[in-house]
Amino acid sequence: RDRLRLLLDVTNHLTSNLQLHDLLQATVTGVRRVMQCDIVTVHLPNAESTHLRAYGLDFPGSNWIVDDALWEPVEGTLHGTVFRSAKPVVVARINATQYPVEAEFLASIGISGGCIVPLIHRGRVLGNLGLGRREEVAYTGEEVEFLMQFGTQLAIAIENALTYSHVAGLKDKLAQEKIYLEDEIRTEHNFEEIIG
Repeated sequence: RDRLRLLLDVTNHLTSNLQLHDLLQATVTGVRRVMQCDIVTVHLPNAESTHLRAYGLDFPGSNWIVDDALWEPVEGTLHGTVFRSAKPVVVARINATQYPVEAEFLASIGISGGCIVPLIHRGRVLGNLGLGRREEVAYTGEEVEFLMQFGTQLAIAIENALTYSHVAGLKDKLAQEKIYLEDEIRTEHNFEEIIG
């Protein structure tokens, strides 16, 4: 029942929230509450898809959206593996030899393993949703299936928010160019000297 409520909440955010920051904050908090996990992250790629950035992070004592730092390369990381393959990965304990960057960070906050699912929309991976637990308890197939469904909804919401941000930026740029052109026309044709 809680899981269905979470899907409904994301759908509501999808239609009513176009700010990426607010969307991710509500999402990571809701997922941690429903999925019995100790940490939730949302990773999105840079323009070249060479690095992933933790945009949303929620764990006990902290709930924040990352404004800078916490970039990790796609190559050689567990999040990168999921991003490239578009397939979920479940580990009860992360392999520190194979994924040293993530293992070090998770160990520093007491997380042993978890589940990472790709956020897929229109056949394209937009990023990853990661959940972690302090206990070495692997996620079940049913939980992973639900997270994949949830990830599809979240991917739509993220794409809408990113598109809105891009369009808003273009609108602002167009407004600035309009002001500049109006000033240029006034200056070139000496309209300011015309009395009537």
